[in-house]
Amino acid sequence: MADSSSTVNTPLQSPPEPEHTVQGECAPAYHAVREAFERNFSLHHEAGASVCVFVEGALVAHLWGGKHGQGADMQWGPETLCSVFSCTKGAVALCAHMLADEGALDFERPVAHYWPEFGQQGKAAIPLGMILNHEAGVPAIRVPFDRDALLDARALAELTARESPFWEPGARHGYHALTFGAVLDEVIYRVSGQSAGAFFHDKVAAPFGLNFWIGLPDALEAQVAPVVFPGAHKAADAKPIVDEELRTALQGNIAVLLGACTSSDFRASGLAAGGGVATAAGLAGMYLPLSLGGSFGGRRLLSEATIARISQAQPPSRHDVVLGIPTAFNQGFTTSWCQGEWHPGQGFCLGASAFGHSGMGGSVGFADPANHVAFGYVMNRLNGLPSLDERAQGLIDAVYRSIGLSSRDSGCWQ
Repeated sequence: MADSSSTVNTPLQSPPEPEHTVQGECAPAYHAVREAFERNFSLHHEAGASVCVFVEGALVAHLWGGKHGQGADMQWGPETLCSVFSCTKGAVALCAHMLADEGALDFERPVAHYWPEFGQQGKAAIPLGMILNHEAGVPAIRVPFDRDALLDARALAELTARESPFWEPGARHGYHALTFGAVLDEVIYRVSGQSAGAFFHDKVAAPFGLNFWIGLPDALEAQVAPVVFPGAHKAADAKPIVDEELRTALQGNIAVLLGACTSSDFRASGLAAGGGVATAAGLAGMYLPLSLGGSFGGRRLLSEATIARISQAQPPSRHDVVLGIPTAFNQGFTTSWCQGEWHPGQGFCLGASAFGHSGMGGSVGFADPANHVAFGYVMNRLNGLPSLDERAQGLIDAVYRSIGLSSRDSGCWQ
């Protein structure tokens, strides 16, 4: 399942205007996806981006456009790589579920069962499932640290292990932006002998031919689109963090992340919380087997029972004390978290059974097992909001309308 559309035998339609900024292929029934992608450039200030969609296992759209640098030779292409930030969490969660299917992990067991040092500071009883669902109470690291510690998996794990919870584990819900990856990476390392990035490459990316890396090889650096930070943007209606200690810790953590995230050593580090680099096809391709009951092309990633568990809709009404908006997570993945009409920067509106993960700035990938949809969208101009904006959501909406779904007024497409 390589990024090239030539690997899928389905009738596709090439764009008729070669001079148009948008290139790629799109099946006629999904022309709305192409129209939405074009609008992102004409109306929503897209710089460079790509989208890839599979339905029923067939590639129905693979489009790209814009530029990823200065000069005529810097046009976006199908192999252009992007930092996908927290979309990486979906890949790491997948690795954890694969190990659970093998019997190597049990999400009801304490993290300290696999990693004894984590049990410090009142964390001995925190089950792995609370980490996956952002309920563990350790969403940030209080002690100041530098980029060297951020990019060193063992150092970041040690800092996380020394933390005490900001709230009683399980009593509240708040996005664990860095520590989610630090904990899962260390647990995966303890039980498999591999980092999350190495496990993902060997068990997922390489077997399925995905251009998706958690630890980018130096040889691929030239294919990476540089990050474009947002200018002015409309602020989301998010509630402020009231815990001063938590707010200070989060600000420090984010400052280190933002200071490092444009560098090649960040992309090479394999940061499990958000260091992933992918093409749109690589991101969609990871979710392709998950949209088809857990397997594709004779290779199984997850059991059907696991797919059934992680595709259960979660109520999007829990106030996230870190992001300041209602969010919904299920065993490491995000599910729809808008209610009624979607508001840019606050929502994540998918099908009722869909699950995936967004990334800082607006990238997103997901699987919808009920509708057999796998989706990936990457771009290099960040949105500065806590969730998706009109660009990704417009593409998602076009996909669901194309397969015949009619409404998202209930908070998810159906």
